Amino acid sequence: MSFEPHLIDIAEPELLFGYGQRMEHPKDGLPLYGPIRASGGGGKLRIGVVSTVAGLKRYSSGVEKLSKPIAPKLTDNPNHTFFPGFEAVFGVEWPSKPETWLQVDEEELRRAIRIEDRHQAIHKAVSLYSDAISNHLRQESESTIDLWMAVVPEEVHKYCRPQSKVGRSEREDSDILMNKKAATRLFRERGLFDDGEELRSAEIYLYELDFHNQLKARLLEDKAAVQVLRETTLAPEDFKKPMACHCADSKTRQRWLGIWPQLAFSRQAESPGNWVHRDPECVTSASSSRRTSRRPSRATRVAGLRCF
Repeated sequence: MSFEPHLIDIAEPELLFGYGQRMEHPKDGLPLYGPIRASGGGGKLRIGVVSTVAGLKRYSSGVEKLSKPIAPKLTDNPNHTFFPGFEAVFGVEWPSKPETWLQVDEEELRRAIRIEDRHQAIHKAVSLYSDAISNHLRQESESTIDLWMAVVPEEVHKYCRPQSKVGRSEREDSDILMNKKAATRLFRERGLFDDGEELRSAEIYLYELDFHNQLKARLLEDKAAVQVLRETTLAPEDFKKPMACHCADSKTRQRWLGIWPQLAFSRQAESPGNWVHRDPECVTSASSSRRTSRRPSRATRVAGLRCF
């Protein structure tokens, strides 16, 4: 029994840009024609930032750089394209000074992420950000923020993921007399007169051991759109050690482009670039989620924007 492989050439799906123009690549379409303009487009982004003092400085510095043209690192490489600046591409201003800034205590965050119990550590670290946003929304009900930016030190990325561990010499004692085993037993054998405080402590163990995912999940009730940014993404030049800086020049731009579609959505009813369907039965996304569906989602339609 023999098998003869056959290669199928699938044409690159086109994207629809401003003025009804179609092109295959957003690097070409966005600088030439810009995004599809919605009636509510333009204006200024209202960004709320939650960070330490150092994080705010790096946020402002990073946004300032993106407002200006960025020359390609390699002029003879087609993968490196001139970027004319955020406002020039998307037609909306992204101020370096946020509309609202909520401060996170750096020392309190440092201690939180080192708590020995990883569920308690990540929950407490997330609370420093989520509680700040929730309290602000309750107290400033008339304040309108398009998107919240949670700017985190590199240590949060290092210690607040599912497989992260803290060295024994750095561990902090847990604040709550609860562990995963006790929490599981409490939920399984729940009684009529259970202590409310114990139940609240046990709920910590229902959340995922991931700062990024947990923060987004806990802000769903407040309907607050939030994007997590690492300080090393915003200002890689501040981190000289190779292990401290996670991204080179090209990767930095790729990560930033993961943010831009969400920023554009916050001010426009339509996406910055839409798929033009060659085959109505199937649309394959080039986004990081690699989803395939018969009806493209908003994430699918802006997949091409992650490519500068």
